[in-house]
Amino acid sequence: MSDENVLTKEIAEQFLADEDSVDTEEFTAIEDDAAKSLGKHMGYLWLNCLTELSDAAAESLSKHEGWLYLDDLTTLSDGPGHVALAERLSKHEGYLELSGLMSISDAVAESLSKHKGDRLHLDGLTSLSDAAVESLSKHEGDLYLDGLTSLSDASAESFSKLEGDLHLDSLTKLSDAASESLSKHKHALHFKTLTSLSETAAESLSRHQGELWLGTITRSMLDGLTNLSNAAAAILIKHRSLIAEVLTEDIAKQFIQDNDSVDVKEFSVIEDVAAESLSKYQGDLDLDGLASLSDAAAESLSKHGGNLFLDGLTDLSDAAIESLSRVGGLLRLNGLTNLSDAAAESLSKHEGDLDLRGLTTLSDAAIASLLDCEADLYLNGWVLPTYSETAKALYDKLAGRPNTEPEGPSIRVICSECWKRDELELMDMAAGEAFENSARCLERAGWSWNDELLCDDCTPWPK
Repeated sequence: MSDENVLTKEIAEQFLADEDSVDTEEFTAIEDDAAKSLGKHMGYLWLNCLTELSDAAAESLSKHEGWLYLDDLTTLSDGPGHVALAERLSKHEGYLELSGLMSISDAVAESLSKHKGDRLHLDGLTSLSDAAVESLSKHEGDLYLDGLTSLSDASAESFSKLEGDLHLDSLTKLSDAASESLSKHKHALHFKTLTSLSETAAESLSRHQGELWLGTITRSMLDGLTNLSNAAAAILIKHRSLIAEVLTEDIAKQFIQDNDSVDVKEFSVIEDVAAESLSKYQGDLDLDGLASLSDAAAESLSKHGGNLFLDGLTDLSDAAIESLSRVGGLLRLNGLTNLSDAAAESLSKHEGDLDLRGLTTLSDAAIASLLDCEADLYLNGWVLPTYSETAKALYDKLAGRPNTEPEGPSIRVICSECWKRDELELMDMAAGEAFENSARCLERAGWSWNDELLCDDCTPWPK
């Protein structure tokens, strides 16, 4: 390590004489004598670039009076100096940020547990002994341990006694015993990367009385949990902090009675019984907020006679798509990026308009099925594969049109002759204007559009 990164005694003395003459945050190492000098300082002391301290230096800095910042410090051992420093840091008011720590001794955990501020951040720790957890659980405030990747049953039992919010956002799983213990915790629980949970664990967490965060943005279990059975999801829905994002039967009935009283597009989860109720609604049904749809719910919504919007869905089973193909009006599924051949076969039988502008790939077999669609079919212009007779047939069916009534500031096009693809600005035209404006836009860009769409290379105009 170069000398210019070391905080020496001379530099420390210069800082004590004139604080503005030295930026103490520049240094990545400190001499013991320098720490001894700085221990006499009173006020704010920033040493955020220090990654390690000798026990003697820690002992000296523990005598500092004022705010001491050591954000990048990686280790506090059970040496008497380190323990004394932890004891000193615990006296900070407000929040204490020590997320640079990658390991702490049990003795240090005991000292830090005495912190009286509202938040203690130890996000750099990837593991903790049960004894350390037992000590930290005595902290009176929110505890951030977002680096922990595992939690023993004994530690979960200790954390259940924590008087503050508990953040464990790197955990991917919880045992049944740990879930049962944490259900007794009285404040918010944060598990933003949890990916699996048994039905027994879900049942336990559903009884938790504080807020329950299971996703990266919202509290909906579908934001984080990817390996959750339908039964476990149904259990978790009972939790009071999740229920607000679930479209229940009562909410569905309220919407049917007064559609201005509820915005059903806000909900990311729908109960099967709620879907059954909504199927009776007379009018457009916008459920773009839904992140998933069970086969049973899809079967219920298939009875809806109006337009159905489900753009938030990125994945649907073939059975669900088969059911939705029976919807009476326009079916909009712009969140889907691909279709199985079986799904395409089902949708080809849909009698209303079909909006699939999110699709990026289609097999020839799927294209052949969609050729049978009798109503208007909306694709994004990029869905067709490399030239094939089947793809050409679908392209001709769509009349070579780009987005068909474009809704954005540009249109996507494919040449009927050479299959050149391009994206053209809607020059000086507001999005959503009449389709002939798109034709004018194409002409300005050198494309021709009569019976077929041709790029500038294939246009028979004089060059």
